[in-house]
Amino acid sequence: AKLAKQVKDSYDASKALGLEHHMFERDLHLVQVLSALASQDGKLLRERLKWVKEKDDKRLRDDTAQWLGDASRFTALDWYQQVIQIWKDELNYKPKYYWIAWRAALNDAPQHALKVAEFAKNEFKDDLSFAEEYLYMKDLFGQPAKPVPAAEPLQPAGK
Repeated sequence: AKLAKQVKDSYDASKALGLEHHMFERDLHLVQVLSALASQDGKLLRERLKWVKEKDDKRLRDDTAQWLGDASRFTALDWYQQVIQIWKDELNYKPKYYWIAWRAALNDAPQHALKVAEFAKNEFKDDLSFAEEYLYMKDLFGQPAKPVPAAEPLQPAGK
């Protein structure tokens, strides 16, 4: 919290001097995301994810998703489930669910990764790849799962 305040104060001072750059704004944003995660501040996290959605910037969305995964091992699993729900409520950017999950896995948080993967599988039930990826992750992390039933083959029109 202290670091986040110092970064915000520095950002504001720089802006007052006319020193503005999109990277300053990005860095402030990421510090605030990390602060929200560490302090379990759902309101701040919501605000930050709404801002990302408004900006509609690929790099910003990627970086935010990455930090949600990278920092997951420092968050309680029950709080992390709320983090995932906030992601869904505010951004719900489908391609980044497994980016978050794999970043969590790569940063020694396999249970957090599985929570994200399971959430994504349930959120996008019509996308078999999400179910398959979840099962792969479950098997990889030592929790064998039941196979996903194969999709019915498409039939040509008129048959």
